[in-house]
Amino acid sequence: AGVAGYANKAGLLPATQLIFAISDGFYDGIMVFIDKEKLPSFFGWYIPIGEDLAKVGSAGDPNFAIEFMQKNLEALKIQGHPIKSVSSSLVLGGLIKNESRRIVRVGDAGGQTKPTTGGGIVSGGMGGMLAGAESAKGTFADYDKSFSIVFGSELKLQQALSNVYKRLSTEEIMKIVSEIHKNSYRLRGDEFDFHSHLFKKLAINPSILKIAARYLPNILSDML
Repeated sequence: AGVAGYANKAGLLPATQLIFAISDGFYDGIMVFIDKEKLPSFFGWYIPIGEDLAKVGSAGDPNFAIEFMQKNLEALKIQGHPIKSVSSSLVLGGLIKNESRRIVRVGDAGGQTKPTTGGGIVSGGMGGMLAGAESAKGTFADYDKSFSIVFGSELKLQQALSNVYKRLSTEEIMKIVSEIHKNSYRLRGDEFDFHSHLFKKLAINPSILKIAARYLPNILSDML
């Protein structure tokens, strides 16, 4: 069922991804675009996928996404035009509790995505594996508990961090990004899916701690 099967419609964020044919200034690296005025709760992205091709996108309808990305790419002297557009919704509203013991929702339909980015290959894949294991019992009565043990607290923290992001100023976000770059040598790679690992490593940083302390009550409130 995917996104269409997700029950919490208020937790969906419309988004558009475009395949851009780059005619000049192709950049072979990933970029994230932050604009708290136009995209207060999310970000834009640029991901190269081949010679002179890139996936670019942002939250919002197709017209907004095209205008937003073209403006940002032109500022970086990257020229191009969209050749394909896909619009859908990102699932950012959190886990959905399964009420049935015979049917279980996994992946996007179950809210098993990262509330920070909408991605969910690892968590959704794990959800599918656990569903397979639970199905051998002939009932999904223990499914929610099994998934929660693996990803429950992680996704709950990410939901809290996503809510904090909406409150952060651009200056605060840039400070956090700067500190992540400075401490990239300490990262193992699993922080991409387990943001709690990144949060714990950055929380001891004096600069980040000063920002985190400001929003700690909000994080704790969302975690309870």
